[in-house]
Formats: sequence, structure tokens, C-alpha cells
Amino acid sequence: PAFTIRCKLNIDTTTAIWADGARRWVVGTGKIIDWTNTGPTGSTNPLALEWSRDNFASEVVLIAKPVTGTSFAWDIPVTSTLFSGYDAKMRIRTLRIADESGTEPYSEFVISDTKKFKLSGKLEVTKPLLNDIYLVNSSYPISWTRTGNIANVKIECIASGDTFVVEPSEPAAQQGIAPPWTVQRTITPTLSAKIRLTDINDAEVLDESDTFIISAKLQLTANHPGEFSGQEFLIGT
Repeated sequence: PAFTIRCKLNIDTTTAIWADGARRWVVGTGKIIDWTNTGPTGSTNPLALEWSRDNFASEVVLIAKPVTGTSFAWDIPVTSTLFSGYDAKMRIRTLRIADESGTEPYSEFVISDTKKFKLSGKLEVTKPLLNDIYLVNSSYPISWTRTGNIANVKIECIASGDTFVVEPSEPAAQQGIAPPWTVQRTITPTLSAKIRLTDINDAEVLDESDTFIISAKLQLTANHPGEFSGQEFLIGT
């Protein structure tokens, strides 16, 4: 009986981008995807790159087509859907050029799945800045930028070895700003406080501000010179 001889494709998962510590890919950045092939995969048999978050059980997202050669620079779109688990796989499939009749232009060949990876966004604290001074019991802004469709963030202050929740959840607008934060009186003054932002849906997506200063505030409230007009202070009393 007739049989089919097909090319063989294999995504290279030995490169640094697949290392355990590097498989969180941030939208808005670039990754190089390499693969090897055995057989005819030239201009008459181009490839397509796709990824899926559930091993292709449902949603399939096209990266690019047609693709030739053995390498592709993927600029991950900022609009990519984010997900918190390492449950996505990349695959390559061959595409057949449409014949003259225009029917069945594409044909799936051998599929190669890679190690799992994840797509995530990025947070960056823009306020407070380095060495800003925040006085206890006074109010100050906290602001940030985000990359990707991060919905909500948790805001915390790290000071003197303790972590204080500033806001449990705030909308993570592209240029985010929380309501003015009143520095808790329970926070010990320090020269090295930080604000930390965390994606509510993905604890690995976070950013910490530069160190800033939390300072105590003293205020004389009674019986000090000048409090009442005409006060006289006598020597020896």
C-alpha cells in the first residue's frame, strides 16, 4: 500500500530561553525560537509557528506564517493573553502551498512540542523615587506603569524587616496611581523602605521601588516660645 514520507521538525529546547529560570516570557520583549528539520522544509514547504495554553486541546494562537529557515525572532505582542501557570507549549507545523484548485492549502505534519512556558506582564514602580522622604501619618502618592493586560495589583510597603499592606487590590491601569497613601504610624522610621507591587493573579510578576525614607515627625503642641503673643520667659524660672 501507499505510504507517506514526511519531514521531521524539532524545536531546540537546549538554549537559554528554555532554562527553568527563563521560561517566564514577558510580553513586549523578544525571544529567539530555534528548531532543526530533516527533510524538505524550504520555500515550497513553509512552516507556521503556533502556541497553546492547554496543549492544543482548545485555543491555538498563531505566531507567524509562513516561516522558513530554522530560527524566528518572536516579538511577543503586548496584547497577548497572560496566564499564571507554566502550561503553554510551542509547536511547529508544516504548511503546504495551495495547489491550483485552491483546496486544502494547508496540511499538518509532524508536531514537536517544547518544554512548557508562560507569558506574563511587567510592573514598574515610578513613585516613590530614590531617597524620597515620606513622613509618618502624612499622605503621599504611589504610581506605576504596567506592560500587558494585568487587571489588579497588590501594594505593600517593606520597612524595617516588616511588610505592610498599603492597598490589597488596585486597578492596574497602564499609568497606574493609587489613592494617596497615609503612612501608618505603626511603621518604624527607616532609611531603606520600599514599595512592592504584585500582580494579584500572578505572584511572580512584581516590582520593588528604589529605597526611600520613612521619617518620624515631631510637633511641639503647648507651652513653647511664641505660642502666645507677649509671652515673657524670665531667667531662672
